[in-house]
Amino acid sequence: MATHPPADGPVLVYVQHVMGVGHLNRALALTRGLAGHGRDVVLVSGGRPVPHLVSRTPSAPVHVEQLPPIAALGLDFNTLVDADDRPITDALWQARSARLAALVADLRPAVLVVEMYPFGRRAFAAEIEALIDDTRARRPDVRVACSVRDILVRRSKPGWAERMLAAANARFDLILVHGDPALIPFSATFPLADALTPPVVHTGYIVEPPPPLEPEDDSGEGRGEILVSAGGGAMSALMMEAVLPTRALCAGPARTLPWRVLVGRNLGPDARDRLRAAAPPGVTVEWARPDFRRLLARARLSISQAGYNTVAEILDAGVPAVLLPWGDGDESEQHDRAAALARLNRARVVAAETLSPETLAASVDAALEAAPARSDTLTIALDGVARSREALLG
Repeated sequence: MATHPPADGPVLVYVQHVMGVGHLNRALALTRGLAGHGRDVVLVSGGRPVPHLVSRTPSAPVHVEQLPPIAALGLDFNTLVDADDRPITDALWQARSARLAALVADLRPAVLVVEMYPFGRRAFAAEIEALIDDTRARRPDVRVACSVRDILVRRSKPGWAERMLAAANARFDLILVHGDPALIPFSATFPLADALTPPVVHTGYIVEPPPPLEPEDDSGEGRGEILVSAGGGAMSALMMEAVLPTRALCAGPARTLPWRVLVGRNLGPDARDRLRAAAPPGVTVEWARPDFRRLLARARLSISQAGYNTVAEILDAGVPAVLLPWGDGDESEQHDRAAALARLNRARVVAAETLSPETLAASVDAALEAAPARSDTLTIALDGVARSREALLG
């Protein structure tokens, strides 16, 4: 395997999102950062197309290659379907394989970045391993890197960590962990981290700068608001139900501050209108907006789930936060991230089993009361794009 700096040549980034858009969003940010430094970069995406993310004007050109999509059925990660919610067929896998093989033959990448695998996406193992092997056969000096978020979902099945370790050591030259061990080290959720033979680089969190503000856009909209958001919104139904009555139950300034609720479109086509009809005075309900980062920077307080991208953006904005981590059963990732932030006094957390308008109101009041006196001495690294680029390209 390649242990030296990669030769000049194209970069291929593979990402497979199955439910939300967080994985794709992070991969796009990394891809744009690599393309901004003189490399031809291709992002190949295996999930459902997300045009509003892909079409954002990047700082450098990025080519996106869309595979025939595979996604989770509803909130069931274990049931994968095609673009029409039908069961996956061998013909679909073969079509994807042919597209990947043609892309590798044409591109002959000097660097191949695989998002998440082998620390997730086990259902795609055969496809990903074939991609790696084909790339190495065509270009033996290729550098193969895994791009993985800060926290893994904890597994209860025996041997899960050993299988991940074996695949990582057999096929990868570099492991990029997009987090900061000051918040949570990779070993906290991958118990065999010390046995990894590829170098492991904690890059810091991947967060792109907000888009530049046009002079005519500087209206100050959103200043001093309570901002409620849930990313794409697929897993936000319980959160949204709890949020709407909360303002009236607050005892502090949140009771009179304006609240803005941003509804992810994956919650359903009628979600905004339904929630808007139930919203009390002082609470504005809108679809999620492309200027979310500006609203977040101006907000008095953020209420959100604890997904990777949202948390990174909250840390970047420096806004006080109340986190409502999503996850049932083995879906531990958001709970672990929220708990890590709470330990460092970076957020208040309301667990799903205790979530109600009353418990949320109490946390909002406490977060606002603590915010003016907050004194953080720990800096969490947010330059994950730059550090990843340095580790990948030298």
